[in-house]
Amino acid sequence: MSTLTDSEIEKLFSGAPQYFARSEGHCSGAPNPSVAFPFDEALEIRDLTDHVQIEDRAWSGLTAWPHLTRDLNQDAAARAQAVDSRKAHFFIRCRERPNMLSMQGLEKGTMGFSAALELAVGDALEEEQFGFDSVGKKAHAIVEARERMLSSLGYLRRLPETELLDRLKRNAELYRVNDLRKKTSVQTYQDLFHTFMRPCNSVVDKRDHYSLTNQINALIKCLGTANVWFDFTHVEWRIRLGQILWGGEDNDELEDTSSIHDASSAGERAEEKYWLLMQILVATELLIRLDAITEGEEYGVEAFRPVDVVHFERAATPMVKWSLHLARSWLDNIEIEKIKEDPPSDASETKGTTTPPPATGWLGALFSKFIVRQHHEDKTTASHTYTIKGRNPQQQVDGLTHFAKKLLWPNIDTYEGLIAKNARQSIINSVPKPASTNASERSLKSSESNGSKRGLYFGAWDRPGSQKDKTRPQRRKLAAALHPSGWLSKSYIYGLVLPGDGMCHFLMATLLENDSKAMERLGSFANLCGGFVYSGKSFWSTSCIVGRVIAAGQGSAECMGWVSSDILPLGIDEGWVNIEVEEVAGRCYVSDEMGIKLTDSRGQGASGQESETLGKEAR
Repeated sequence: MSTLTDSEIEKLFSGAPQYFARSEGHCSGAPNPSVAFPFDEALEIRDLTDHVQIEDRAWSGLTAWPHLTRDLNQDAAARAQAVDSRKAHFFIRCRERPNMLSMQGLEKGTMGFSAALELAVGDALEEEQFGFDSVGKKAHAIVEARERMLSSLGYLRRLPETELLDRLKRNAELYRVNDLRKKTSVQTYQDLFHTFMRPCNSVVDKRDHYSLTNQINALIKCLGTANVWFDFTHVEWRIRLGQILWGGEDNDELEDTSSIHDASSAGERAEEKYWLLMQILVATELLIRLDAITEGEEYGVEAFRPVDVVHFERAATPMVKWSLHLARSWLDNIEIEKIKEDPPSDASETKGTTTPPPATGWLGALFSKFIVRQHHEDKTTASHTYTIKGRNPQQQVDGLTHFAKKLLWPNIDTYEGLIAKNARQSIINSVPKPASTNASERSLKSSESNGSKRGLYFGAWDRPGSQKDKTRPQRRKLAAALHPSGWLSKSYIYGLVLPGDGMCHFLMATLLENDSKAMERLGSFANLCGGFVYSGKSFWSTSCIVGRVIAAGQGSAECMGWVSSDILPLGIDEGWVNIEVEEVAGRCYVSDEMGIKLTDSRGQGASGQESETLGKEAR
């Protein structure tokens, strides 16, 4: 018997999986569980995975992990997009949990190793953000913190709405051409601090007071200020992002197990839209500077020092990094157009048949026009219309029809053109004029008459099945009111989606909102974490255990967090199905420590010896 050499051992174990739980570095959060297949350079073994690949570039917002989509070889636009993504840009070391790349395993109904371990410590189990219990007016502590932010002692100056949109538009152009490096540090410093921010006394780089490093430090401190900004580490705000921008007063409700409620007036909505866009603006200012430094040049002179990298990782909280994810999504997918309009004539002013848009309604819908009149002594000053639109609407519509075909949607061949047409129509829906008083009254009455019905509907679905242990975190359920051109559709069609399972919810909601026959037969209230029966098939979210079980059945299909099946629940012809589930006792999960832990039936940690063994095996 001879001893095996190293090469023979590697050949013997070629293709065998190895499991890891490794952190990306200091200050980068909990370790990431992963599986790899080493010891072989052959492509078919080296690139083995335990999950399927994202099939369409329209779905790339699903995850913050680096990835290539499967349509890369067939689509020239996808190849061009992949080439553009390889350009130097700042890599945000902050990801969604569980890893959405790993949520769909190779076999239908399964999930990968990473997702399985991270599910028990996922983002959806985090506590709610303090003071942010409404889409509208926030708690008193939040209002005070925002007032301090805009005061002489704060970081920001309050920008008029026109300047805010103009600066967002300009940042998008800087992002495209990377024009920042062509300017001197003094120019960018003056642009940032003399018009938008107040100078920061904290200096990191003492060699050059105007350096890019000091600008980045000030922006991080501003974004990291507590009780001011939306914290997108919380799943509920990642999903409600579109509701803040494009939600209306009627039939735009979304309910989950959080305590967040809707805004009570248009003024509250407008104020929150303003703060969200201000947050996006600060984050884009930070991101374009980080991108410039990542190219290895600070205006062609100096680079980021190692100590600056360490300082950034320590100062940038998860809330700051998620704001950077939002900035990247905005710059990649959203475009602002500014159109100059002729000043109103004297005759039109004397007629009095039209009224200017209210100050609180300057941002009403996704593709709506913002008529913001600049106030000067000269009454003939022209107004401007700001149009926010998606950069890749056709890509998103194609992704929607791809999702429908993959899921074997009923009569998809017949309805493909209609669904695509309706989705495109949601892009061009505009609200250039304010609604009349009578129309507003009718909308209000309709909302009031349906209020109790919606409350009963949502309440029945969104309460946890067991209230015995309220101290244990509960996975969030999601129910929403659907209607054509709603904010759920707009979030998907315009691609403004943050990493997480929101993409799966938006895809199904957009499909339903743009299939009038399905809306008519299923109703406008959707349980996006349950299932429904429609046209002889059942459709289930993979966040529901029923969906994962019946996915193994014959004739089933799985795509982007949804399963379709020929298996139908007994006693239900058509409609939505709610499933009550209980937590499974005992499970493994990845912890903030370098290892994997095992919980007992009470949700408490297992013995130290048991945990240590699992940790060693994982490493």
